[in-house]
Amino acid sequence: MRNETINTVPANNDASEREGLTIFMMGRGYPTKEYPLNGVFEYDQAKALAKMGHKVVFGALDLRSIKRKRELGYESFLQEGVQVEALNLPVGNLGKGLTQSIRIQAFGRLYKKNGEKLWRA
Repeated sequence: MRNETINTVPANNDASEREGLTIFMMGRGYPTKEYPLNGVFEYDQAKALAKMGHKVVFGALDLRSIKRKRELGYESFLQEGVQVEALNLPVGNLGKGLTQSIRIQAFGRLYKKNGEKLWRA
């Protein structure tokens, strides 16, 4: 068996001179001042991709309890080069099956609402 190195990065790695992808990422929330660790891993990945010159739409679905202070409903804003599309529903602990069903429906709606943005990009 021989080892081969496959170079998938263009020789000129300047983000301004290459065409970026349009990427739709999903996460469990996004970091805020009150909750800086909420969805931080996914959001950091989205920021890194945006810095590389890609257009990133970050769909965040926050199903935490009503006890967590946040805007309820739908939010859409640009932050740190990432287009954030968030759906905040105060579901809390309704049981695994019901919460999973709500999560699937909500992710589907986020994608459907933002699919047009992705295809026009």
